[in-house]
Amino acid sequence: MKSVVLTKQDSPLKIEDRDSLEPSEGQVIVSLKASALNRRDYWITQGLYPGIQYPAVLG
Repeated sequence: MKSVVLTKQDSPLKIEDRDSLEPSEGQVIVSLKASALNRRDYWITQGLYPGIQYPAVLG
């Protein structure tokens, strides 16, 4: 699956192909056609959202 990844604070966003995760018992996989970056994602890129571990998948 394609993901928007932030490798470290203030770095350019990268689009990466990542392995799909297998659902655990009681979980499902949902197919998405689109996703959005929002204000929280912007705060993460600026280092304004505490506790983020990099690399971080946004959106």
